[in-house]
Amino acid sequence: MSKLFSLAFADLKAGLFRYELWCLVAWSEVRQRYRRSTLGPFWLTLSMSIMIAGLGIIYARLWHTSVQSYLPYLAVSLVFWSLISTLLLDSCQIFIASAGMI
Repeated sequence: MSKLFSLAFADLKAGLFRYELWCLVAWSEVRQRYRRSTLGPFWLTLSMSIMIAGLGIIYARLWHTSVQSYLPYLAVSLVFWSLISTLLLDSCQIFIASAGMI
C-alpha cells in the first residue's frame, strides 16, 4: 500500500512541475470553448465583475456597511464559489465526454 502511495505521490509531484503543459491545455480549452464568441473568454470576467459590483453596492447599502470594506469579501467568496461550482460541474462532464475511451 505504501508503494502505491509513493508512486501516486511521485506522479503528482512530476505533474506539478509540468506547468507548461497546464498552460497549453488550458489555453486550448478556452480557445475551443469560445471560438465563435466576440468577447471570448473575457465574457466570464466581465459578467462576474458586473455581478460583484452590483451585489456589492446593494448589499453594502442593505447592511449599512461601507462598500470598500464589504466588496473584497464578496468578490473573493463569489470567485471561489464559482471555481468550486465549475470544477464540480465540468468534472462530471469529463466522464460523460470520455465514455468511449473509458
